[in-house]
Amino acid sequence: MERLDQILALSGASDRTPSHVTHSFVMSIMHFAACNGDRELEANCEAKLNEIQETNAE
Repeated sequence: MERLDQILALSGASDRTPSHVTHSFVMSIMHFAACNGDRELEANCEAKLNEIQETNAE
């Protein structure tokens, strides 16, 4: 998940970014990865989305 974390950091996303904004951004990254056949990044995005959903459920 290192690449995804780097992408998020470079884009300015942080712990202070609202979760719905991060979720939308990660969804966009996941679609981009899927279109480019980057299965590793796509899987990392799916894991991050699950993490966000679990955090919001608490």
